[in-house]
Amino acid sequence: MSKQFTLFKSECAKWLDRLSLHDWEVNYELSPIDGGLAWCSANLDGREATMGLNPDVKMTDAEVRACAKHECLELLVAPLDTLASRRYVTPSDIECARHAIVRRLEHALK
Repeated sequence: MSKQFTLFKSECAKWLDRLSLHDWEVNYELSPIDGGLAWCSANLDGREATMGLNPDVKMTDAEVRACAKHECLELLVAPLDTLASRRYVTPSDIECARHAIVRRLEHALK
């Protein structure tokens, strides 16, 4: 396991905790991605996510930390993405997802 990947997972764990994303089952993988440094794929119904780091790109520790933070923020808003892509969404569904994000940010930004 690379030093970058270890740092990425550690930083993701820190941000998942800080953003109160404890209701997600998160897995990690090293996986090349064209033109990208890292990625996040989320399954809202199962509350499962995979976060990946591109092993083909050499990054500084600061860049790895920034990628981890970014992917955790992607996971934070993933419910809105999922709802937006569904054919039928009620205003209540969107309000609930938005409030969940706001509550997490309120907790994280104390």
